[in-house]
Amino acid sequence: MEPGEPKEQLRTYSVEFDKSHFGEQEFPQHWIDEEIGRGNKRFLLPGALNKWVAKICNENNINLKDEHKPDFFYYLMEIAGNAMENVGKGKIEITISDNGFSAVVTDEGKGFEGDINNNIKKGHGLDQIISYSTDFLIESNGKKFEKKEGKEELIESLDTDVSEGTRITFSKIFKK
Repeated sequence: MEPGEPKEQLRTYSVEFDKSHFGEQEFPQHWIDEEIGRGNKRFLLPGALNKWVAKICNENNINLKDEHKPDFFYYLMEIAGNAMENVGKGKIEITISDNGFSAVVTDEGKGFEGDINNNIKKGHGLDQIISYSTDFLIESNGKKFEKKEGKEELIESLDTDVSEGTRITFSKIFKK
């Protein structure tokens, strides 16, 4: 940043969710029962998350039809959906800057065992998110795995405060 340039504005939003709530919104029991009957482990998360994202984008004059922006929120849904399916609850934090977005999804599940690279299927979910993201890291069970430029696999380090559960952080820079 050059002297005299305005500081970049960061806007952060967070929400906690479980099978019967998305933030302050409580889902009626009959809706939950219908989702269980359908075998839908993501419950009502997709609809609630889409409404929340639309509200955030509206407040920040973000056009979701702009190139690559819908992908960010699709991948956010994938990660949050995995937390819902595997743990039943989680927390999402989105930060919007003038240059892009970042998201952190945390859950209190059992986390990943061993080398995370062994849990990532090529061409699926996390692999696609890693390829799309400017920055990506998974912290789980006392280990951190990060995306490093020029490397195909995530690189492990022990520098994390996440001793239980999982925290996944990813960002996408759209302009510099």
